[in-house]
Amino acid sequence: MLEEEYILNIAQTSAQRYKKFHIKKRNGTLRTIFQPSKEVKGFQRIIHDEVLKKLPSHPASTAYKEGSSIKKQ
Repeated sequence: MLEEEYILNIAQTSAQRYKKFHIKKRNGTLRTIFQPSKEVKGFQRIIHDEVLKKLPSHPASTAYKEGSSIKKQ
C-alpha cells in the first residue's frame, strides 16, 4: 500500500512531473505529447488496476474491454 504522504506529494506536484515534447504528424502539423514521469505512470497503473479495472463498463463501450481491438479481424 502506498503511503498517504507519497500520494499527496505526487498529486500536488503532478504538473511538474510531465515531460512535454512535439512530434510531427503526417499532415506536417505538430502533435503535443505529455509524457508522465515514472512515479506518475506507476500511480496511474495502480489506480487503473486496483480501482478502474474493477468497475463495470457501459455495455455500448468496447474500448475498455479486455482483448478488444479497433483492428478489423
